[in-house]
Amino acid sequence: MSTEVLVTVGRRSWPNEVKRQMIAEAAQPGSSISAVARMYSIDLGQLYQWRKKLKAHPPAQQPDAQAPAFLPVDICDGPSAPGGDEPDDANRTGRAEIAFPCGVHLFLPVNLDRELMDRLIAAVRVA
Repeated sequence: MSTEVLVTVGRRSWPNEVKRQMIAEAAQPGSSISAVARMYSIDLGQLYQWRKKLKAHPPAQQPDAQAPAFLPVDICDGPSAPGGDEPDDANRTGRAEIAFPCGVHLFLPVNLDRELMDRLIAAVRVA
């Protein structure tokens, strides 16, 4: 008869990539959540929680670093929608308009910081 003593010190923290790797290992044919939990010496319930969170919030798709992202652009003389909330012609100087397929229009100063512009565009896409 053998006795196994497990000693844990403090709380361990697992990087998200390692969590995803463990979940993927458990999903492989012939493997199981129990086997992966034993292999990494973690609680079985912890793996179930990580799997549940991963299914609810899958990792965002990262665009290919080599492929540039392009958005369609329409260049026009007048306002895109009559009677809208667009600035009048006097305020259009030095501004760029970004029209999204969802109907949202962003009017940004042409000298706006690129990082801020990217954050604004991302916020509109998420909304």
